[in-house]
Amino acid sequence: MLKKGLATVYEAKTGSEFGGFEKRYRQVERKAKSDRVGMWSQPSLWARLRGEKGKELESPREYKTRMAATGLETEGKKKAR
Repeated sequence: MLKKGLATVYEAKTGSEFGGFEKRYRQVERKAKSDRVGMWSQPSLWARLRGEKGKELESPREYKTRMAATGLETEGKKKAR
């Protein structure tokens, strides 16, 4: 999935287990990004000519950090209870 640009390397503050493969996973993700594969790709030529822009992706860790900073993460947890 990493090679095809369909996943990102999981980043958590604790509890991440890679079985000794973390370095390799990160290398594969960097290559997919640099090759602009899958979610790292840009709009097609025709889409760019129509003015469409590529969107900046947010990793799950970045999303969690952003939600925690806004207080929305804890608010959502309260509603779920």
